[in-house]
Amino acid sequence: MEETQKTWGGARKGAGRKTASEGPLVTIGLTVEATTKAKLKQLAETEGLSMSEYVNRLIKSL
Repeated sequence: MEETQKTWGGARKGAGRKTASEGPLVTIGLTVEATTKAKLKQLAETEGLSMSEYVNRLIKSL
């Protein structure tokens, strides 16, 4: 029996969620006091942002 190549399925160029950042993202690890994390979380939630996005915007504003 002859196998034919399927033309459906698989990855598609340009498909998927687009990043909101201007460049590639990297993961960093930080050790902070519990009160520092709580304050960061509170500040980010007040702005309606994730903690990562809040820190990104804070650093860019400097």
